[in-house]
Amino acid sequence: MVARFVWLKWRLLVNGLRHDRQRMIGFPILMAFIAFGSFALAARYMDTAESLDGAALTEFSLWCALIAWTGWTTLPVLLFPLDESLGPPNSRSSR
Repeated sequence: MVARFVWLKWRLLVNGLRHDRQRMIGFPILMAFIAFGSFALAARYMDTAESLDGAALTEFSLWCALIAWTGWTTLPVLLFPLDESLGPPNSRSSR
């Protein structure tokens, strides 16, 4: 199920980049900012994480994973509010 979710997110990202000029330009810039922020935070908190004992390090890792997952699922929707449906472009729901 996780593999399917990752594949769907990847498919939406590729389709969005292929068909939208804003994403073609904005996505690499956004990724550069996110990468810079990630490396800055990792450098800042790495010493703290290495000094934690087993249980605290596990909890710290789980919180980091939760924050990363939340950002990965919500930021594309908030930053690029476009229609990202997987259905055919002319399909309409029956009333």
